[in-house]
Amino acid sequence: MDRGYGMGRKLLVSAFLLAMGLLLAGADCVIPNGPGPAPAPQYEVAAWVPWSNQTSVRASLDREMATIDVAHPFWYSLASDDTLSARSYVDAALVAKLQAAGKKVVPTLTDGFVSGRAQAVLKDPTRRARHLNRVVDLVLSKGYDGIDLDYENMNLATRDLFSAFVEDLAKALHAKGKIVSLAVYPKYDDQGSWAGPQSHDYARLGAAADRVNVMGYGYGYAGGKPNPIGPVFWCEKWLTYAVTRVPKKKLFFGIPFYGRDWPDGQSGKALTHVDVEKLLANYGPTISYDPKNGESTFEYKDASGVHHRVWFQSPEGTKDKMKLVTKYDIGGTVIWRLGSEDPRLWDSIREVLKP
Repeated sequence: MDRGYGMGRKLLVSAFLLAMGLLLAGADCVIPNGPGPAPAPQYEVAAWVPWSNQTSVRASLDREMATIDVAHPFWYSLASDDTLSARSYVDAALVAKLQAAGKKVVPTLTDGFVSGRAQAVLKDPTRRARHLNRVVDLVLSKGYDGIDLDYENMNLATRDLFSAFVEDLAKALHAKGKIVSLAVYPKYDDQGSWAGPQSHDYARLGAAADRVNVMGYGYGYAGGKPNPIGPVFWCEKWLTYAVTRVPKKKLFFGIPFYGRDWPDGQSGKALTHVDVEKLLANYGPTISYDPKNGESTFEYKDASGVHHRVWFQSPEGTKDKMKLVTKYDIGGTVIWRLGSEDPRLWDSIREVLKP
C-alpha cells in the first residue's frame, strides 16, 4: 500500500471522528432544527362601554385595560332626522388613552332602539347614501378605528337592505383602513324565530364585516320565566350554526356580565354584582351551579314573603363559556357590559383566553 495514500486516509478518518465528537459534545447548531411548535391561538377580548353608571364603567375600563383589546363605547345613535346623535360624554381623551395603549376604539352606533327607523333610512336611496357618508365621516374625523353597528329594531323586510348597506359601508371604510363591527342576534338557522334575528343575514354580514358580535344573552329575559340569561347549552346551539356562516375569526361570543332577579309573577330586574352581593348578604341563600347553564342561581323570599329566583354570571360560568371560544376557535369574546361586574369574571377570561 502506498504510504501517502494510507496517511491521507488516516487524516480523513481523524477529521471525521473529530467532527462527530464536536456534534456529540453539543455543537448542535449545525443540525438543522425542525419546525417549532405552532403558535398558540390568539383570542381577542372586546367590551361594550355603556351609557349608564359612568363612574363604575370607567373604573372597570381602567382596571382591565390590559385585557381588553377592543372598546365599543355606546356613544352614537341614529336620530329621527337621520343625523348621528352623540351622547354628552363622548371623550376624545379616552380615545387617545386607549389607542396609545394599543387598543382599538370602535364606537357603537345604534338605530336609536326605535322600530322601523333604520328601515326607513335604508330603503330610501337618498337617505341611505347620506347615512353612509355620515358614518364614514364620523369615523375619519374622530380618528376611530372603525364603527360598531347595533341595529336591533329591524325585521325580515330590512334584511337585504341592511346587508347591502353593510357591504357598501365596509368597502368605504376598508379603503381608509378602518373596520366594521356588528352586533347581531343569536339564532339556530338562517330564518331565525322572530323579527330581530330574521333581519340579520349571517352569511352576507360575515363576508363583509370584520367583526360579528353575537349577543349571547336574552334566553332569560325580563318579561319571561326565570332562566339563565345565556346558558352554555343554548350558546353552543347557536354557535354551531354561526360558525357555518361566519368566518370563525370574525365571530365573537357576547356574554353577559349581569344578573337578573324574577319575583314570582313579575318581570325580572337586572342586577349588578353589587346587587347580587347585597342579596346574598341579606338572605343567605344557597347558590347552585350547573355547567350546562354556565351561570349560578339561588332563591330567596323577601320581607313581604314573595319568592324570588336569581340567575347571575359567576366566575366558574364565565370559564365554561370561554371554553366554547376555544372549542370552536372563534375570534374571542365581547362583554355586555362594563361597570359593577365581579372582577373575578376577568380572571376566568384570562385563564382560558390569555393564559
